[in-house]
This record gives sequence, C-alpha cells and structure tokens, in this order.
Amino acid sequence: MYRFFSNKSANTLHAIIINYSKIIRHDVFKFQDIYISVVFILQSIFVGCRSDDVENPLSNNQSLSNAVINEHTDQLYFANLQDYNDNIFEVIDKSIDQEEVQMDYLLYFAADALKENIRNNIFNRKIIELAGRSPNQTCNIPTLLKELPEVKLIVSEKLLEIQDKILAKAGKAITSLEEIDKNLIHTNPQTNITRKYDLSIFVPNLTTLDPAKHPIFSPNLPVNEEEHPELDDHIVAWYYDENGNFHQTTIGEEEAMSSTNPIFIIDNAALLNLTKIKKERANPNPRTARSITSFHTHEYQIFSSFELTGNSEVHVAAAGITSSGTAINILHPGNQFTGTYIADKEIDEVPSSGIGQPRTKWSQLFNLVNYQNDDAVFWNVFERDWSRSSKWLGDGDAYGETVQLDGNRKYWDDVYLYDRDAPGQLQDDWDMMDIAYINGAVWIFGTIPGTSFNIRLWKVTQ
Repeated sequence: MYRFFSNKSANTLHAIIINYSKIIRHDVFKFQDIYISVVFILQSIFVGCRSDDVENPLSNNQSLSNAVINEHTDQLYFANLQDYNDNIFEVIDKSIDQEEVQMDYLLYFAADALKENIRNNIFNRKIIELAGRSPNQTCNIPTLLKELPEVKLIVSEKLLEIQDKILAKAGKAITSLEEIDKNLIHTNPQTNITRKYDLSIFVPNLTTLDPAKHPIFSPNLPVNEEEHPELDDHIVAWYYDENGNFHQTTIGEEEAMSSTNPIFIIDNAALLNLTKIKKERANPNPRTARSITSFHTHEYQIFSSFELTGNSEVHVAAAGITSSGTAINILHPGNQFTGTYIADKEIDEVPSSGIGQPRTKWSQLFNLVNYQNDDAVFWNVFERDWSRSSKWLGDGDAYGETVQLDGNRKYWDDVYLYDRDAPGQLQDDWDMMDIAYINGAVWIFGTIPGTSFNIRLWKVTQ
C-alpha cells in the first residue's frame, strides 16, 4: 500500500517556490541548488510516495517550504568545532598500499562531489530514510541516485570539473559515482583476498539525530594523530553554517555520537553476510552448573596494525546460544558482572610501538551468569574503526539458533582471531573456556592466514 500527497493548485505551488526563493541567499546558492530543490518539490507533490513501514521525508505535517531547506541548526554545537586547515591527504599519501590510496581518494572525490547537496533537506532526509532501511546504518549511493536522479546530473557535472585531479590522484578517468562504486576494490596484503565494496554514506548517530538540523559530512580521511595527539581518532569533516558558509573541521566518535546534527560519513560498505555456519557440538556431555563466572584476558599480542595513523583499537565481539536454543548476549561494559549488555567492547588501544610486543592489561571478555550445561560461545577479535560501517565477523549456529557477529571496521579483513570465510572457523569455544575454568587460564591462537594473534583467557569468579 502506498500513500500519495494530494495535488496542489498551480497558485499554491507558485507561492511555495516564491517563498523558498526568499529564504535562500543569492551569494550562497547556485542556480543548480534552486533547480534541484524545485524539482524535489514537484516530485514530492506529484509522485511522492512511501511504503507504510518507511518514514517519508515530507511526513509529520511539515510544510514543503520548510522541507526544502535545513529548518534550523545547533549553533552552540557548531561553535565548538574548530576549523582544520592542515593537509588532509597527508596520512593516506604515506600508505604503501596503493589500492588503499586509490580507494581513499575515490571516496574523497565522491564526498567532494556530493557535499554541496547537504544544504538541501530533502536530500538529507532521503539519506536518513535509506540508512534506516539498512542493517548497517548506511545509505547506498547508487540507490540514492536512482531515487534522486537530479542529484546524479549535478554530481556528474562536478566530477567533470575535477576530472584532472581524479586522474592524477586515483589513476582513473571517473565521470560518475557509479564508476567510483565499481572501482572500490581492495586486496588484503596478508590474505591476498580481493573484495568489492559498496559506495555508501554511513550515519553513525542514526537513532539519535534530528533530521531538521544541518548535517556534518565527512570524506572519512583520518587526521594525522602524530602531529595532533589531541585529535585522537578524529576524521576530517565539513559543514555549512546558517549563512551558507563552508567550513572544514574534524570530528571524533564522542562528538559524533553526542550530536543531534546528522553525521554523514562517506564509506566503503559491505553487506552483512547472512549465511549460517552449521557448527553443532558433537555428542555434547552435560556439565555441572558453574558459579557466576567471568573470563578476562591479561596477556595478548597482535602482530599487525590496520591503521594508517594512531593506535589500533582491538575489540572483541561475542554472543552465546543456550542449550535450549536461545541466543544470549555475554559482554558487559568495563569489568561489570551485571547490567547492560553490549555487542562488542574494547580490549586495548595498541600504539604502533606495541605491534608485535606482548601486552599485559586486565580486560573482561565474557560474563556468563550460571555458566552451565552446553551453552555455546562464539566470538571474534577485530580492529575497530568507529567511522566505518559494520561488517560481518562470522556466524555461530547451535541448537537450531544462529547468532551473527559484526563490527565497525574499514576492511572486511581487519580481523585478528578467526577467519570468517572458512566454515566452522567461528567455532563454539565452550570447551576452551571449560579448560580455563578448570586450569585457571588457557591460550587461544588466531587462525587467519598471513597474520598472527594470541590471547590468554583467565577465569575470574565473583
């Protein structure tokens, strides 16, 4: 079932357009900005529709004149953002992985071609709508262009203007965002596996944003943390203030997740894999119920970093399945035994000097209340990147139930512990934890070709 907006008279439409033209400033918007907004109005009136389970950008009784511009902004929030004028390509230019350099530049040029459109609220709300339909909070850009074809024309003109820069930096003659999407290909140096990614916009604060506010748009280029340690894990970002002035700044995870301004980040996304891994434990033996037990780590070691600058955020993702076939969460923040459950958590931030070196730090991994019987445990360790969308970490299947692990990271292969591509590798680790329970600790080693990782589990009983 679809819902259509009623037709307005020609006089009403004329009044809307005149009202909009009074709002915009001639020194800020080009003719193409006026054109795209007027076309969006026409589309919304005559063919605007939605399925009942997807929010329409022009719903909630908003007038069209308010829908075609950003209704208001959070100037207090913008006042805390400092302009950033350093060389934004410095970090990616240092990479020895030429495919990564090419991909980062292609993502930048895609963001550069799109950025002026964030002054139009229908464009912004369409991004939010498409991201809301996605399991990993991303708006697929080829899909966005199909739904808003006027944007495709404007962006193609922009790409033609910067064609020489694209050829010089990315080594390809690109004239459309669809071509950029087709060229988002990367081969992992350790595994030698080549993967195709999807050109997308990641919206990390999707559940808390205010769609009426001015968005912040990022090309997802990392800030040089060696020169700016105060900007730990920050990325370059852009925004337009209430007067239409363009600003370049930086933003970190804390700022992004606390902001109600929509945060749009260009991204090389990957569809979450829904393939089940059948991993039933053969001939399970009943165990005696354990007391409330938590498994921590104190010793671990990574032998490679996937970061171009700054620390490597080593995270664990985990879930369980009870012997009755119920999926359960088993991670708590910090070292808590009870309270809120989370999907993944930090083990440590490893500096570049710590790569290949034994690390010692107490960190809780799993908390199993009434650790007992044959409950299955599935987990993986990966390098997290907050500004990248979630990618698959593997499935675990037991007792007729399946759990799927995923984590935010740049590349599919930015993983330390278990290889997701080998069926059965994301195995039920109950037996290893039982060894830790009986003996106090156990070493577990990574299985990914071309890289090394080890971690020691310790039993901690409350």
